[in-house]
Amino acid sequence: MTLQQRLPPPEQLGRVLGLSRSIGQLVVPVGALLGGALAGAVGTTGALAVFASIALAGTLAVAASRSQPALPGAGRA
Repeated sequence: MTLQQRLPPPEQLGRVLGLSRSIGQLVVPVGALLGGALAGAVGTTGALAVFASIALAGTLAVAASRSQPALPGAGRA
């Protein structure tokens, strides 16, 4: 079970997951627009380097957050 499933009250879980999926679908065209604009400005290789750096930063942030103590109440059933 993920943290996204554990934290909201059970009656709100569908709304939380629906919002998460909607945001996930929204970022695809936004990312394509940003990627195209950035590739036009700095070239394809530069754009890929920028987005790879962002992905690496996100990965490091998640790894760092996993080393933190668990949230209070996160172990509830």
